[in-house]
Amino acid sequence: MERGIKVSSASNILGRNVAITTFGLVLVSIKKIPFWNEYVRSTGKWRKDEFLLRYTNEIGTSTVGVISMSNVGKNLVQLLKSVTGNILVYDPYWKSEEIEKFGGEKVENLYKIAEMCDVVALCTPLLKETEGMIGREFFQTMKDGAVFINTARGKIIDEAALIDELRKERIFACLDVTDPEPPSSESPLRKLKNVLLSPHIAGIVNSALTDENFV
Repeated sequence: MERGIKVSSASNILGRNVAITTFGLVLVSIKKIPFWNEYVRSTGKWRKDEFLLRYTNEIGTSTVGVISMSNVGKNLVQLLKSVTGNILVYDPYWKSEEIEKFGGEKVENLYKIAEMCDVVALCTPLLKETEGMIGREFFQTMKDGAVFINTARGKIIDEAALIDELRKERIFACLDVTDPEPPSSESPLRKLKNVLLSPHIAGIVNSALTDENFV
């Protein structure tokens, strides 16, 4: 700046669009739509999976957890408040009253998110402090039928621990990011029926990269 070089950032626009994608994943995963799709296509059956049926729910009666009031997180909370009043937020750097202005309720303990939420959205930036912050105990604490959504970064979680819990077929995951990226051809994430994978497309893509009117 001292040399007169202009510095700008599109993080606000990027954050908004990652939040919109995450919001979409929350909506379809509450109804277990991706997992019903896998079931119907692979078995030829129709609405016969008792576990899936038990945990196919409505957003208005479900509790959504948001980890971090980042640009993505705060936009996601605002989107969620239009469809549910049950939004729990973990962010040690935000005060309760600040989170409440966006429509969420602060929890002081990260594991309360796992324990109480039907869907958990990880919105944390990858920092030295956040690398590996979501580990085995978190995934083991998640409710039966709950969904873990990661549109942040793969290194924030212990992926091996997540895979171990997914193999028990009691929770679900929607993952736009992995570690490494892409996952190896032999990764269980490519084969597990309770996982939805997308190739890191939650952010700005294609038309939005060239549209001058895009906001």
